[in-house]
Amino acid sequence: MLRFVFVFVALTAVVALVSRRPGPRRVFYATAALMVIYTVLKLTGVVDALAPAPSGWN
Repeated sequence: MLRFVFVFVALTAVVALVSRRPGPRRVFYATAALMVIYTVLKLTGVVDALAPAPSGWN
């Protein structure tokens, strides 16, 4: 899954740089912002706190 996200971000960055159109650039910035938000939430423990336990109980 992480491999596909990395490929998507890399392809979006290439398209944004080559085409110089605002649409692909917005998609790249939005994806990058979501990745930063997820990283901050993961590092602070919010994502782990919201994830269900393997047994189904929290």
